[in-house]
Amino acid sequence: MNNVSQYFLALVLILAAPFGLHNPSQGGNDEEVTKAIQSATEAYVAAFNARDAEKLAQLWSEDATYELADTNETIMGRTAIGKMFTELFADTEPARLSVAIESIRFVTDDVAVETGTSELFESDGTKSSSRYSAIHVKRNDQWLLDSIQETHLASDEGDVNPLHELDFLVGQWVDSTDESTVETSCEWVKNKKFLSRTFRVSAPEQDDLEGTQVIGWDPIAGSIRSWVFDSDGGFSQGSWKRKGDSWIVESTGFLADGSPVSSVQVYNRVDVNSFKWQSFNRRVGDELLPAIDEITVVRKPAE
Repeated sequence: MNNVSQYFLALVLILAAPFGLHNPSQGGNDEEVTKAIQSATEAYVAAFNARDAEKLAQLWSEDATYELADTNETIMGRTAIGKMFTELFADTEPARLSVAIESIRFVTDDVAVETGTSELFESDGTKSSSRYSAIHVKRNDQWLLDSIQETHLASDEGDVNPLHELDFLVGQWVDSTDESTVETSCEWVKNKKFLSRTFRVSAPEQDDLEGTQVIGWDPIAGSIRSWVFDSDGGFSQGSWKRKGDSWIVESTGFLADGSPVSSVQVYNRVDVNSFKWQSFNRRVGDELLPAIDEITVVRKPAE
C-alpha cells in the first residue's frame, strides 16, 4: 500500500484526544502515578514562585522542550531552560504562578500527558491566563517534564478559536496507484463551527475502508479536537496544536478489536493545492510501528 494510503489509514486509526485513555499496563498504579505527577507539578509551581531557576531546571528532562506562548520560540534542553528562567527572574519583578490540573492521561508506562490552566499574577496586580499541555516522562523512577505548550487565553475565549486556520483542508483530494486509490472530501458545516471530512480507501480484492472525521474547537480544553469513525468499527479522537507553520496532532484511539493505538502526526500546508503530512511514535498496543515519512497530498483536479 502506498504512502498516501498509509496516511488515510493512520487518519482512521490513530487520531487522538487529550483526555481519558489509560494504558492498561498501568493496572492498579494509576492513582499512585497520578499523585506523583501532581507532586511534580506542585514542585514546579513552588520553585517558580520562589524564583529558584536551578531547582526549576532540575524538574525538566535533559532534552526537554519549552514552547513560549508569547513569542512562539522553543527553548531546547534543560540547560537552556534553566538559563531562560535565570534571565527571566533577573529582569522581571516577582510574580505568582497558579496552576489548575484538568486531566492526566497515560500514553505508556513512562509517558503521561497533563492538561490544565495556569494564571500568572504580576506584582502590579495584572493577571494573564493560559491553557497548557505538558508531557511528563519517567527517568530513573522520577517523573520529569519533557515538554510544555501554552496558549494564552483572551478575555473572551471565543476570540481564540483558530479553527479557520485549517481551511486549507477544505476540498476534494485523491491519490491513485496500482496498489490503491484514496479519495477524501472536506467541507465546512453550517456556521463554520466544524469541519467534516469523509474518506474512502480502495484496493484490489479488498473491501473499501470508509469513514468520517469531524474537527472542531473545544472551548473547555482551549484547543482544536477531532473525532474519527471508520467502517471497520475503529474510532479515535485528536488534539491539534499549532507550532510555527505546522499543525501537530497527538493521537490515541482504539481499533475495532479493542487494541489501543497512538501516534503523533504533523501537517504542513504547501500551497492552495497541496499539503505535507507525516506520522511518528506510532503504536498498536505495546508494539512500536515504523514512522511514515513525509508525503505530499494533492488536491483533486477539477472535472
